[in-house]
Amino acid sequence: MGDRITLHVGPAPAAVAAAWAANRQQLVAAARESSPFPVNAEVLDLLDGILGLWLVEAARSEVFDWHHEIDLDVLLVVAKYWLDLGQLTSEQRAAMGVPASDARTETFTGVVIAGIVPALRESGAKGQALLERLGL
Repeated sequence: MGDRITLHVGPAPAAVAAAWAANRQQLVAAARESSPFPVNAEVLDLLDGILGLWLVEAARSEVFDWHHEIDLDVLLVVAKYWLDLGQLTSEQRAAMGVPASDARTETFTGVVIAGIVPALRESGAKGQALLERLGL
């Protein structure tokens, strides 16, 4: 096991977080069947597991505010795949059978990025390529 890092995502309205996570679970499920780029089933399992945890957390209160200690190498792999999935066009998502998320839930993408960026910065050189993909 490598270095551990705390990932903090939130605060955000729980209903928005839940709708976003449910949409992204659809995307992960669709990526298992048909993806325009190679996918790793174990990484998709991790993504799906995190999204499932977020759905549980969102159901607990009106405010989603999630903290979790995670292995840095796991975070880097998950974040890379997440960025890959996030770059799918609406046409690609539609071809995979995944509806576009609405503007209300799309605001949660910024909350996720705001949570991941400090962890990537804390990782030093290991997270630099992902920070560059985010334009940071």
